[in-house]
Amino acid sequence: FFFSFSRQSVMPNSVLFSTLWGSSLGFTTVMYANWLMKVPLSRRPWEHLLAAGVGAYASLSFDRWADKAEVELEEKIKMRVEANKNIKV
Repeated sequence: FFFSFSRQSVMPNSVLFSTLWGSSLGFTTVMYANWLMKVPLSRRPWEHLLAAGVGAYASLSFDRWADKAEVELEEKIKMRVEANKNIKV
């Protein structure tokens, strides 16, 4: 399933989805900005390509950051459990 909560089961699809999502978000942002300014939507086509690339990079970076944060959180939880093992309530 594409939108699974288990990150391990969708790892190959995650990179593809992140790339497509980020690039489409960047492209759409430039289109929307041109629409708001009431100029031709493809006024400067290089901006669309640049925004799509930046959006794809940002989306992939966020995906990597989320994986790293999950691992760091698990490590900190283990450290807290070990540190509080001897405390009696």
